[in-house]
Amino acid sequence: MSVSEMKNAIHCDKCNIEIHPDIWDGCEKYYRVGGEIYCGECFKEWLLDWMSVSLDEVAVAIGVDVVEVEVE
Repeated sequence: MSVSEMKNAIHCDKCNIEIHPDIWDGCEKYYRVGGEIYCGECFKEWLLDWMSVSLDEVAVAIGVDVVEVEVE
């Protein structure tokens, strides 16, 4: 890989893998999380972490109603 190609390569900010569909399966796209670039696997990990911390917030973000049960 030439220096100019290396300069233009996109890497995951979390695991540093090169995001390139000809090199890795599942690297046809990337995700921008708070200004950082994440590969699919790191995005899944981030999302699972978010869900474990704030499931209600995730539900609202994806349009799912959160209904509290009231016991009489």
